[in-house]
Parts: sequence; C-alpha cells; structure tokens
Amino acid sequence: MDKLASKTKAIFKRNPTVVYSTFLIVCIIGIIFFNTYYSLQKFQQSKDALLQKKAVLTEDVFQHLVAVYFEDPQTLQSVMEKIKLNDSEILGMSVAVPATDFQSFSIIADIEKENIGKSENSVFNAMAWQEEKTGVAMLDSNDGIRFWVVIKPVLDENGNKIALASFKLSLEDADAFTRDAINRVYLLAIFSMILVLLLVSNHARLFLYVAKAAHLEEIDKMKDDFISMASHELKSPLTALRGYIGLMTDGSAISEEDRKHYFDNMNLSVQRLHDLVEDLLDVSRIEQNRVPIENKSIQLQPIVTQFVDEMKISASSKNIELINNTGVVPIAYCDPDRVKQIVVNLLSNAIKYTQKGKIEITSKSDREFIYIIFADTGIGMSAEQAKNLFEKFYRISSDKTKDISGTGLGLWISRQLARKMRGDITVESIEGVGSHFTLKLPRSEK
Repeated sequence: MDKLASKTKAIFKRNPTVVYSTFLIVCIIGIIFFNTYYSLQKFQQSKDALLQKKAVLTEDVFQHLVAVYFEDPQTLQSVMEKIKLNDSEILGMSVAVPATDFQSFSIIADIEKENIGKSENSVFNAMAWQEEKTGVAMLDSNDGIRFWVVIKPVLDENGNKIALASFKLSLEDADAFTRDAINRVYLLAIFSMILVLLLVSNHARLFLYVAKAAHLEEIDKMKDDFISMASHELKSPLTALRGYIGLMTDGSAISEEDRKHYFDNMNLSVQRLHDLVEDLLDVSRIEQNRVPIENKSIQLQPIVTQFVDEMKISASSKNIELINNTGVVPIAYCDPDRVKQIVVNLLSNAIKYTQKGKIEITSKSDREFIYIIFADTGIGMSAEQAKNLFEKFYRISSDKTKDISGTGLGLWISRQLARKMRGDITVESIEGVGSHFTLKLPRSEK
C-alpha cells in the first residue's frame, strides 16, 4: 500500500497536470451532486407549497358545502362520503360545532362515522376558531405518510361562525412520485460520476503513457550521453596506452627515465579505465539494490584526515591549499568503506573543478546527524546546474569544464550511497565563486 502511495505521489509530482485534472474532476463531481441535492430540495419545497394551496382551495370548497348543508347533517354526511370515494388523496373530512364554553368541539359529521358525536379538545381547533379568514394549515404525518391539515371556521349568511370544517389531504402519491424522481436523478448522477471516473481512468492512462514516453525519451538521452561519455572516457586512455606501447615496441632505444615515464602514464590510463568500469558496476549494483551496506559506529575524522593528506600533493600541483578544519567529530553510524568512497569523490571533484584558491573541510553536528562540509573556491555553478548535478551522466558543459575528464556518475553514486546510510549530500554554489558540498551522516546512538 505504501509502495502504491509513493508511486502515485511520484506520478503527481512529475506531472502537475494530473493534479490539476484530478482537482477539476473532483470539483465537477461535487458540483453535480450539490446541484442535484439543491434542485431536489427546491423541488420538494415547491411541491409542498403547491399541495398546500390545493389543500387550502379544497378546504374552501368544503367550507362552502358545510355552510349549505349545515342544517341537514345527514345530507352533509352523504356528500362528504361521495367526495371521499371520488378522491383517494382525501384522508379526513369532519365538521364540528363548538360547545357553550368554546373550549371543545363536538363532531356532527365525519367520513369516519365512528367519530360522529365525539368531543375534541384541540389547540389547533381553538386557534382556527380565532382565525375567521385564514384558519390553520399545517403539515403532519402518520405511519410515514405526510398530509396537509386545514381547519377553518364555517360562517353563516350573516358572517357568524357556526362550525369548524377540518380537512386532511394526503401527500403519499406526491411523495412517491418525488421519491421516484429523486432516485432517477441520483441514478443519473451516479451514472454520470461513473462516466467521469472512467474518463479519469482513461485520462490517467494517457498521462501514464505520456510519462512513460517522457521517461523513454529521458532514457534515450541518457543512453546517448552514456555512449558519448563512455566513448570519450575509453578512447582517451586507450589511445594513450596504444601510443606508449608503440613507442616501447618500435625498436628504438629508450632510456630508463623515459621508460619509467611511459609506465607511469600507462598506469594512469589503466586507472582511468578501472575507475570507469567501477563506476558503471556501482551504478548497476545500486539500481539493482545489490550494494552491501555494513553500518557500524566509526570515527569520521581519521577518514577525512587520511584522504586530505593523500590528496595534498594533487592539490599542491594546482597551487590549491587543502585545509582540514573538521575538529572533533561525534561518532557516526555508517559504512566506513562507503564513507571513504564518498570522501574521495568529493575531494577529487573539488580539486578538479578548482583552478586556484583553497579547499576547506569543516564539520558540524546536531542531535541526529553529522555534517562534513567541503568548501572550495572553484568555478561554481548556476542554480539550474546545481538542480541537475546529482543526475546520472550529468556534467556541467562550459568552456571551463571542457578539458576536465569525468563520467558524470560520481556524485550520483555518492548521493545514493549516502542515502542508503540514512544520510544525504547537498550542494550550495555560486557561479564563479565556489561550491559547498555537505555530506550528512547519522550519529551513532551509542
């Protein structure tokens, strides 16, 4: 799971357009559902308002019927029952007259005959009796069925209140229709979301193809860089070896001094070939995760001092001052052989890319890590060059570096080794001023 998450994060990091597209798609899905929910809420409110008007209008008709047949309760009862038979939405119709204290009402007609003669003492009846024109309209429910209740006073020809007409209009059919509409809308929204997700999936695959194409293009460029670098790095020492071998085998008399000089140069050429092969093998081992790392508690200062002393001659030949100011360094927890490999590489690079001035090695530490800083007064580099510096086969191309040999692998190998020891290598540089390479290694817990 963590591996999948890291891969997804890497894809998003390399392709910010994917993040933007994903954000837009999430917004589209959110807007679809919000619009659906909002529209359905408005539809529900509008439907309830329309049915309320229908209930009030029906109640007005019923109120007039009550006024007409008030003196003949049996005929009124018969008319109410016929109305109920013709309209299934009507749940209740009743007529009640007030008692002498106007606190309770006696039912004189009701579509439920068993209710006739019963007395009602309802707050809503009292409220409706006080409202001559509007009466009371409210939304109620029973056993999951919603209905509108409208109660209005009945007036005689002189405008006097003589009774209360109560009417109940069911919303069951309307609610069923609304539920079906809501389900259809949500199904449509879910179907739309599935289509969007399929589009996202297809979009993601397209981005993966683009990423793979870009990666293949990058690999192709790296291959070209490798062939160019390898041909140059192999050709130069091989040409030198052939030349010296030719000089030594052409039958001419060679002095002992010249012979020694030739052998020394041949040895340097062989060393260059050896270093190139070792770098390529290290790259292969690192990429296949076959690099043995044996961390232990070690002193870093003796390692730095050893290689500073060994390389002082090389630095002096270029009039470069090599200064070791590491001081007292805490005990580190890392692989001593890999640390030596990194230190040699960083010192060699500093000497190669410094034309004059000095190289100073210092140290600092915090609670978790030790930092060895290699500061030079070399040619430096731009921010863009520093950004690409730790990539495989990357070398800074300029007039100042064209005569400096190298594979473009040393820093990549060094950083990978440092990271495998839970450390890192970073660089800060100013073009024409110099560079500071910082090797970070974990402190020993002992």
